[in-house]
Amino acid sequence: MPDLPRPSVRLLVLGAVAVLLPVLPTAPAAAEGPPAGETVVGELVQAWAEPADTGSAHAEAGPVSWIETPEGEAVRVATDDVAHVEVGATVEAVVGAEVRDAASAAGLLEPAVEVQEAAVVAGARPDPPLAAAVSGVTNAVTVVMVLPAGAAPDGRTVADVVAAVDGPVASWWAQQSEGAIRLGVTASSGWFQASAGCGDPYALWNQAAAHAGWVRGPNRHLLVYVPSTAPGCVSGLAEVGSSVTSGGRLYVRDTVTSLLAHELGHNFGLGHASELQCDAAVETGACAVAGYADWYDVMGVSWEQLGSLGAPHAARLGVLPPGSVPTAAAGAPPTQFVLAPVGARTGTRAVRLTDTDGDVYWLEYRTATGQDAWLGSSANRRRLQSGVLLRLARDADHTSLLLDATPSPRSQWSADSAVALPGGGPVVVGDARFAVRVLEQTPAGARIEVTSGAGQPGAAPAASQGTGEIGGTGSRYFLNDRFTGIATQVFHYGEPRDSVLLGDWNGDGVDTLAVRRGNTFHLREQNTTGPADSSFTYGDPGDAVLVGDWDGDGRDTLAVRRGNLYFVKNTLQTGFADTTFGYGDPGDVVLVGDWDGDRADSLTVRRGALYFVKNGLTTGYADGTFGYGDPQDTVLIGRWRAGQRGDTLAVRRGGLYHLRFSLTSGPADQLVAYGDVTDTAFAGDWDGDGVDTLGVRRPG
Repeated sequence: MPDLPRPSVRLLVLGAVAVLLPVLPTAPAAAEGPPAGETVVGELVQAWAEPADTGSAHAEAGPVSWIETPEGEAVRVATDDVAHVEVGATVEAVVGAEVRDAASAAGLLEPAVEVQEAAVVAGARPDPPLAAAVSGVTNAVTVVMVLPAGAAPDGRTVADVVAAVDGPVASWWAQQSEGAIRLGVTASSGWFQASAGCGDPYALWNQAAAHAGWVRGPNRHLLVYVPSTAPGCVSGLAEVGSSVTSGGRLYVRDTVTSLLAHELGHNFGLGHASELQCDAAVETGACAVAGYADWYDVMGVSWEQLGSLGAPHAARLGVLPPGSVPTAAAGAPPTQFVLAPVGARTGTRAVRLTDTDGDVYWLEYRTATGQDAWLGSSANRRRLQSGVLLRLARDADHTSLLLDATPSPRSQWSADSAVALPGGGPVVVGDARFAVRVLEQTPAGARIEVTSGAGQPGAAPAASQGTGEIGGTGSRYFLNDRFTGIATQVFHYGEPRDSVLLGDWNGDGVDTLAVRRGNTFHLREQNTTGPADSSFTYGDPGDAVLVGDWDGDGRDTLAVRRGNLYFVKNTLQTGFADTTFGYGDPGDVVLVGDWDGDRADSLTVRRGALYFVKNGLTTGYADGTFGYGDPQDTVLIGRWRAGQRGDTLAVRRGGLYHLRFSLTSGPADQLVAYGDVTDTAFAGDWDGDGVDTLGVRRPG
């Protein structure tokens, strides 16, 4: 979706969600606008009006706009008519006839008027300076209990609202900002009868401010409480400042901690924490933004659990401790990081990825720790995952987008809460400029590897693909030994998030699975459900591991990859490498296969759609080179037909596989369909007949 200009002041209308009360159907009385032809001078401000049902059509209709005069009056204008004006600028506009847009049609706000002419008088004001703390409070809040027109008091008192702000809300913001944001109520007022209704929020705020003697200024907040039964009022509405020091106005209909913390977050300059869902990969295919759908972040859905503030929002506020956020830039060499749990508030809080287009991605590790302890309890009614999360920083309404690292078809989006990065296989983001691989996850931290391509769209991810792990998630496996569309073997093995490898461990000609946990490998010698048949350790927990029959004895073993050096072990036992050699560059994608048919496996370097084949485990130049497929294709290795001399390639595109019978450039020799597009595919010999066929690992 397009980026919008960052305003100095905007409004966000927060619809009722989760534990909050629904928006009442009564429409507000329309405020009388200026007559057609009148000139209005004031600051252009904008708002996003989301209804209680954030999935409804008019929620995505675009922002609503006002011109606020120096006297505090606000005239709502058609947004399209002022699209050329910078938000926050002072504009001189000639207004025309009344127009009805999505917000007024839904009964959220009064109708707008058209703008016939508009000229900018002055640019947007700069951010205000940081105000000095008052009695240990950095952000002073004035609370006013207001009865909008037609409303009656509910059972809450001003003491209830003050206690909510000074108690859990202030405590949460102080914790999340490392003490930089210290909220406190410095003035309060009981029930006050206003003549304005919620359909004219500026008039409501102005009357409340006059009653309480509140004056706008840096770090000063006017919190208006309206009754939970007030007609025409949404659950919360807040100005969005340009920085954490801007201050601002808000109203709420409840004292729920998440609602108050969310609305104050808008005053601090934060937009919404939403989710980007796609049906093909993390950022490609048919994609849509689901507003509020980051349930981990308080700026998403306001529900009973307040997790830790997401890394993009903490960075936007400038509250991440120095040295706690390393950066990986596009084109940098492969680097490993250890992320501490966000709730621990120590160590490496996040890793920042910056690509050549200026996009900034954030990686963080969520576990049931500290503020996120609810993730491991029955309070986690949404069944949110622990694990490494990936977000994209944005401006305008959605200032943080949670990315789904295990995408599902569009028909499953509403039920898909699995977003964490899977262990093993790489997750590619930033037009393939980055590949992120989760190497190990423990209660103390998550070890990840970030590799970068050449920084060009479509560039293949680098060293993360040079592993023998099949990637994906799930513990269900569907094997097909005849290139038909029906699985012939279905079984479970390991845990859904285990790193899994594939090989012929006992020399019987049948490939089976092994689970990797750190540097321990648990081998299964049948494609059936059951425990491991044997286990051993090799290498270090963060090593990239390859699988192959390195000495041609009919048994697959392991090789550890460190950059462009390979440490080969010819037995499935703990011990030192039997052979060491170098090949290619540290950032190359590496494939393993028997390329010349001598029954011993060796390496091929993949660079985009070109393959550099080496027929022995020695340092040196490639023995052959050819091209096949496209740079972004997923590639499988195998002997696809009886009598084939050695291994060749197959390209996967969705659920269709393009098999090539020789290591030469040319079209596919056979097309095969199998599985779902969300499956992780791999190839092996499931019945010992010497022909490799397909298998899939299925999430769920």
